[in-house]
Amino acid sequence: MKYGLFLLVFLSNSVFANDQEEWNFLLVFPMVWAPSIEGSVSSGQDVVRVDVPFENIWDGLAFGLMGDFYATKGKWLVGARANYLYMKDSTQTKGLNGPITGSVISPGHDITTRMHLSVNDLFFGYEVFPNLELLTGVRHTYSQVELDINALSNDGLINVNGSALLAKEHLFDWLVGIKYNKYFDERWGISVSADFNVAGDNDVNHGFNIMGIYQFTEAHNLWFGYRYLNIANEMKQDGMNLEIDLVEKGPQLGYAYRF
Repeated sequence: MKYGLFLLVFLSNSVFANDQEEWNFLLVFPMVWAPSIEGSVSSGQDVVRVDVPFENIWDGLAFGLMGDFYATKGKWLVGARANYLYMKDSTQTKGLNGPITGSVISPGHDITTRMHLSVNDLFFGYEVFPNLELLTGVRHTYSQVELDINALSNDGLINVNGSALLAKEHLFDWLVGIKYNKYFDERWGISVSADFNVAGDNDVNHGFNIMGIYQFTEAHNLWFGYRYLNIANEMKQDGMNLEIDLVEKGPQLGYAYRF
């Protein structure tokens, strides 16, 4: 990880040392990401399956808010990307009655899983071929998973009410990737990027973006496309094994301002 931070400092000095080119800026905000979510979170003996298909996004209250910032100068690129994703999934277990008397053994329970995921990137790029840039940078990942269990009534021998924090962690990874941008005419363009981790806290941390671009004017743009992100790790937290493996993928739509 320290080698990645050293490389970032070296690249930043190289960018600011060149004063012959003017800076150009691009702000992409707000951008909404509506992904399907698949995977699992386990803490000790507790395992929570996460499965929110795209058609159930609004029922699961899953959405992501994103923002990108790019600054270019000659062949150099400096960028930052922030993303917040929230998911809520609820299931209900059936009650259980005694076989002889019919008395209530368990009234059934509401089980709600809440997940907060934030992915934030700081990266540098260099144009190695026309429209093609090599990227390197640091990704910060924050995840928090909560489990709420509430009985449907006060009846029964098995009656559980409580909340548990299954996971809460800040992780950092050194990423490398590529980015390709191409404008076909004065209105339409495309932006494609992919990255993966080479060192850091996560075992798996890679993503892919493909965006269509429509320019209303030189300054005002519409961005639309698809994003895929896979994050997985296994580590110890408070003496227990914590495993997270999540895949988020889905469409995104946003506004971009160039200045």
